[in-house]
Amino acid sequence: MELTEQDIQSIVQSGEGYNAEFKISIPSKVKELAGEVCAFANAAGAIYVRQGSNSQKITSVEQMRDFFQQSGRIYFDEGSCNGFSYENDFDIEFFKEFRIIAGFSPATDNEQIIRNLQLLNNDNVFKNGGVLFFGKQPESFFNKAVIRCVAFEGTDKVQIIDDKIWGGPLMQQYRETLRWLKTKLSVRYIIEGSGPRKEVWEIPETAFKEAIINALSHRDYYDKGGRTMIELFDDRVEITNPGGLVSAILPEEFGTKSSLKSSLKILELISKNERITTNEMAEVLNISRRAITKQLSKLKEEGSLKRIGSRKAGKWLILKKK
Repeated sequence: MELTEQDIQSIVQSGEGYNAEFKISIPSKVKELAGEVCAFANAAGAIYVRQGSNSQKITSVEQMRDFFQQSGRIYFDEGSCNGFSYENDFDIEFFKEFRIIAGFSPATDNEQIIRNLQLLNNDNVFKNGGVLFFGKQPESFFNKAVIRCVAFEGTDKVQIIDDKIWGGPLMQQYRETLRWLKTKLSVRYIIEGSGPRKEVWEIPETAFKEAIINALSHRDYYDKGGRTMIELFDDRVEITNPGGLVSAILPEEFGTKSSLKSSLKILELISKNERITTNEMAEVLNISRRAITKQLSKLKEEGSLKRIGSRKAGKWLILKKK
C-alpha cells in the first residue's frame, strides 16, 4: 500500500506507537539502517515485499539490505567514508597519474576534478567509491577491500607455494595482480619483422584483465567476511569475489539473461515518451549510453520493442510487455 500525504500527516500527529517509530537521523551504514528496520518489524509484526501476486516476508538484515539495494535506495560507493582525510589518506601521486591518463587540462585544479567526478557528498566528505579509487590504503577503512593471490602446487588446495595480498587503490590492485600472474604463467614471445615483440600468455591476458576488473567492480563491499581471490593451480586459475547474483536473476538463468531491472525501466520510459532518445534514457537511469543500446537491442531481438522511422525523427513502439 502506498501512503498518501494525508496518511503520513495522520501518522505523525498520532505519534510513536506500535506501528510507528520516529528517528532524528538515519544511520549512515546500511547494515545499521536495515537492523533498525528489521528490529522494529520484529517488534511490530513483520515486513512483506510484494512480488507479483505473492508477498515475501523479510526476516533478516541481509534480506532488508538486498531489498534496499534492488530498490535503488543504497549503493556502497555512494556511502560516506567519514574517517577519510584528503590531507593524510588521499593518494596524490596516483591522482597525478590518473589526470595524465584521463587527459585533464593542467589548468584544472584537483578540487574541481574531484567535484566533477562526484567523489564528495553534500557535506564534502569523501564517498566510499572515491576512497576505493584514490585512497592510499582503502583497506584501512574497508578491511577486506584487497586482492589475495595464492599459488598452489598441483590441482588442489593442499600445498601453498606463494601467497600475496595486494592493497591500495583498485587500479594498483589490478596492476599488481596482473604482474603476479605474469610471473606464474608461461609467456612466450613472437617477433615479426622489425616491430616490437608480442607477448602470448598461455591463458589470454585479455581474459584476465576483464575477469579481474569485473571481480573488483562487482564484488559486494558490504560483505566483510571475504576477499577477492585469485587462485592458481597447475591446470586452472580461479577468480572469485564476495557477493552473489543480482536478485532479479535466478541461479539457473545465469549466463542466459541480464537483470530485468534496466529493461523494464526502459520500457516504462518509452511508454511515457515514445520519442525518448538513448541519451535521455541514459541520463534518467544513470547508466551508460552503451548499456542502454545493449538493452534496446535485446528488447528488439526478443520482440518486445520496435523502432519506427529514422534514428532522429522516428519513435519507439512497444510490442509486448515483459
